[in-house]
Formats: sequence, C-alpha cells, structure tokens
Amino acid sequence: MIPLFAVGKIFECECSNCNKEFDFEDFSENEKQKILNQKEIKEAETPWWTYSGIVILLGLIIFSINSYFDNDKLTKERINTPTTGDVYVLKLDTGYYSTLKIDTITHDSIYTTENDFKSYLSSDIDDIDTPENYTTQKEAYSKKELIELFEKDIITSIKRKE
Repeated sequence: MIPLFAVGKIFECECSNCNKEFDFEDFSENEKQKILNQKEIKEAETPWWTYSGIVILLGLIIFSINSYFDNDKLTKERINTPTTGDVYVLKLDTGYYSTLKIDTITHDSIYTTENDFKSYLSSDIDDIDTPENYTTQKEAYSKKELIELFEKDIITSIKRKE
C-alpha cells in the first residue's frame, strides 16, 4: 500500500519478557502523559516517505496533462501538413467515433475513404481501424474544411505511420 499522507502514529507497547501487548488505557495517568509528550516530540519527525503517494499522484497528473497538450500540439501540426495514409479520428454527431483515411492529396483538396464501422469509445478506434473496414465510401475535403472540423472538435486526433 502506498501512503498518500501521514495520518498519525500508532502506539504499540509489548513486554519483552512475556510478549504481552498493552493498550494505552492500561497505563497510569503519569505514564500516559509521558507517552503523549514523547508522541508530540516525535510528531514533528514525520518520515518523507509517508507523502510518497501524493508525489506519485502529482507526477501522474502532471504527466497526463503534459501528454494531453503534447498530443494536441502534434494534432495541430498534422492537420496543417496532411500526408497520404493519415487516419483522422472523428467524433460524430451521434456520439460515436469513426475514422477517415487519406488516399490522395492535391494542391487544395484531400480525398479520403470513410470507415464503415463506428465505435462507442474513442479507445476502441484501433479495433475498427483495419483495411477491410475502409470500402468504397469516398469523400473529398478542402484543407480549410479539415481545419474547421478540427477546430470544432470533430477531428479529435490524427494517427500517422512514421
């Protein structure tokens, strides 16, 4: 178990001769006060590793945010420089996801083939992105139209084989 933060210290007392465990309530008031004073002294000495869970959690959050912005930046670069073979992941009006594959690029037009299948989750796009799922349904877009689709968050990402 990875601790997220220091919660406190547990008091345990055991006789070294008979191995009997004692509870805090078993001690006299004078002994209880000594124990509490000792705990207050030690309270300031919380080990650094008790915060390791927070450090790991913050690291994962920072990594996720960084990955999101890197992916967004990469997609912005790729939308402006389309290449034959690029696969555009689309979020359709119905909430489903599908793909477009770029077949041909001319000076001002991009000719694509639409995927016949749709996926409910964006994470399942790899399952439907197979050559046999792209059939004869062709579509032509201008570069400006594709940029507009990206700005409207219809094109969510671009996969490029490098």
